[in-house]
Amino acid sequence: MSNTAAVGTGGVGKRITADAMEAGRMSRRRPRALKLLSVPGLWVFSGAFVFILFCLFRLSGVPIWMDGDQAIWLQDGQRMFFGEVLYRDFFQMTFPGTDLLYLWAFKIFGLRNWIPNALLVVVGATLTWLIYFISRRVLSARGALVPPLFFLTLVFRGLLDASHHWLSILCCAGAVAVLVDGRTPRRLFFAGLLCGLAACFTQSHGVALLAGLAAFLFFERQTSGERVVSVGLVGRFGILAGGFLLAVLAITLPFVRWAGVRRFLFCTAVYVARYYSAFGEGSNWRGYMIGLPGKLEMHVWYLGAFLLIHLLLPLIYVLALLRYQRGTLTGDRQRMGRLLLIIFSGLFLFLSVAAGPSWNRLYYVSFPALILFGWLLENAGTAGRLVLDATLCGTVLLAMSIPVRVQLHTLEYMDLPGERTAFLHPERIDRYRWLMAQTHPLEYVFSPFSPDYYFLLRLRNPATVPVVSPSDFTRPEDVTSAIEGLERHQVRLVMWAAELDLPKNPATDHLGPLRAYLREHYCAAKNFDDEEVLVRTEHRSANGACPGLVSVSRRE
Repeated sequence: MSNTAAVGTGGVGKRITADAMEAGRMSRRRPRALKLLSVPGLWVFSGAFVFILFCLFRLSGVPIWMDGDQAIWLQDGQRMFFGEVLYRDFFQMTFPGTDLLYLWAFKIFGLRNWIPNALLVVVGATLTWLIYFISRRVLSARGALVPPLFFLTLVFRGLLDASHHWLSILCCAGAVAVLVDGRTPRRLFFAGLLCGLAACFTQSHGVALLAGLAAFLFFERQTSGERVVSVGLVGRFGILAGGFLLAVLAITLPFVRWAGVRRFLFCTAVYVARYYSAFGEGSNWRGYMIGLPGKLEMHVWYLGAFLLIHLLLPLIYVLALLRYQRGTLTGDRQRMGRLLLIIFSGLFLFLSVAAGPSWNRLYYVSFPALILFGWLLENAGTAGRLVLDATLCGTVLLAMSIPVRVQLHTLEYMDLPGERTAFLHPERIDRYRWLMAQTHPLEYVFSPFSPDYYFLLRLRNPATVPVVSPSDFTRPEDVTSAIEGLERHQVRLVMWAAELDLPKNPATDHLGPLRAYLREHYCAAKNFDDEEVLVRTEHRSANGACPGLVSVSRRE
């Protein structure tokens, strides 16, 4: 063979070798990508994301307005966007996490109606994935799908309300997920940090979970055979508490400085302890099973979920602890540790709502109970696994059918200041249209029972509180500030709810001066079923109605 031929052959060999090496690199890269696509958690997150997206947005991208308490925190964020200071200029009983989140969103995107819906999509998908992540640590691959799918279709879907609760529960689930695979100092610190963030959205959830994690660490040390009280255990408590305090202080201290310590503590601690339970049956122990009549009219799946969650909370935690004490809670030590973490977390989260166990609050804290329920079914023999499989099939069918039903549902649309918005429950749309025609954005309007007007129509609240109530929930100083706001801004329109004139206990009704002021300065111009439109006037008839046919014209 000639030298030239030898060289040519060597060049071909080198090229073949280079091509083979490149093919090898490509083959190694492809399995990584395919492996990523085959991760069940990714599909759980993606499926939950799409499910919630099509429950909250039309195919055209128009957001669907969801009624609920979210209107209060959206109003707070809007007030801060306009320059008011939380706690100093207006009242709120939760820590500032939710208000800050909306303020930042408004500063980045503007006052847009899609923001609460987008927040729910991200929070719901992430929370569903976290529930799957925790479930997979104690359940089989198939069984671990049941708790997140049940939660997504029958719990979260029934509470599409972008208020503080879901944000707090997301942080709580994150804290449990951080500790489920180990309790190293770094994990303890991040779990404490997430508990602190949870408290910045809802004080009771964050503090309760922190106490639950501390109790779990104590119980875990006790059952390990080591000294119960030791420097190591105290150090673990310190790391957990340190992360918690860092998050809470970083978020609340600026507001403490602006509003003052006394005002901040009154809004977020004293008021909650003394007066919050006066708002209604849903805010005290009478709220248990209060939503059953409405659920009886709904689909059998939603009724079943309602009854199951009321049955599980807190019974499943008590039963699981009793089984552990009797030695019938079997499994390897690592799995038992994970189950105990879920039990203590769920039990203490339940305690955070035990003073007012309404159905929606039980739904918020239900995810540990759903995981334990799945574990009990999977370990209950053939019958339990059949129930688990049937639940899996049913929730998968719901996950596919619910978004389709929402998209096929005929909705009412309205061009609002924020953008075009669809309404799933259009009962109030007539009054939105009427009030928008009579006002202009940034005008002061007093709606003491329906705070949704403020965000949807970009109106401003002259009072320092988002709502008022004929009970101790509304303090005399709140009534005084409302009257001062009405007078200072010469508020033209008041949307007065008939329920505000029906106190259950006249001794705790502080709205008398407000009613007297409205009788003196306003007359009734229009009725919307349970709401009456009052117009500021100097002349009124004996029965309180505006004289003649009063036209409430839009102020230019």
